[in-house]
Amino acid sequence: MSIEFFPVQAIFIIDAVWFSLLIKVAVTAVTVIAAAIAAEKSGPFWGGLVIGLPTSAGPAYVMLAIEYDDAFLAISALNSLAGNTGAVVFLVILTYAAPGLSVVSTLALATGVWLVIAWGVGQVVWTVPWAVLINIIVLAVALWLTRDIPPGPRTGRALARRWYDLPMRGLVVGVFVAVVVTLG
Repeated sequence: MSIEFFPVQAIFIIDAVWFSLLIKVAVTAVTVIAAAIAAEKSGPFWGGLVIGLPTSAGPAYVMLAIEYDDAFLAISALNSLAGNTGAVVFLVILTYAAPGLSVVSTLALATGVWLVIAWGVGQVVWTVPWAVLINIIVLAVALWLTRDIPPGPRTGRALARRWYDLPMRGLVVGVFVAVVVTLG
């Protein structure tokens, strides 16, 4: 009579998959929470710079490097470079729409345009020179479009934060990462 090891091995594989997913979710959530705290403590200028850092892309690329080969990582980074154009357009839309629209309308508009740009970026086979060129063009247009926007006050109006705001941000981002990783 032979003993089947498959069920035990399957449990370890499933546990490894869940553990890997849990690590990805936790690292992303902690990174976002730390960036949010740093941004809140440092004011709008430094906060914008902190949020603009590769605080989510850095850990994501470390995780990709662990799971995939160099070619996959290189193509992902190249598409991220081209995809930066969507983030720039997203921020320009926020700059113009936020003063006149509700938060939901502003985010819906900016996110909708970002999704269209992300789809378009995904349709192109990028090279480094073309990805850099499209970034230069989009940044130049964004700077021109926002040239007349006056600088804001040194400190923005802070909303009263509830005890669950930061954990909720981490949870939302963590769930997003879990969905993307699971579907990917």
